[in-house]
Amino acid sequence: MLERIDGESKLKRDSYSGAIINVSSTAYKSAKLRRKKFREMDDLKKEVLKLKNIVLTLVEKLDK
Repeated sequence: MLERIDGESKLKRDSYSGAIINVSSTAYKSAKLRRKKFREMDDLKKEVLKLKNIVLTLVEKLDK
């Protein structure tokens, strides 16, 4: 069960674990969007690395 924290409208304390939880839907949506952008950046980095390796392989084959 979530308990109110005095002076904090967007924060609640989980009575079972003692964790403080941000219950703001705006903050949740922002965090979700940030995670999505980080995943997209990681995916782009992986794709660039793959392309780099392909180009290096092709250049090595042309040099032989």
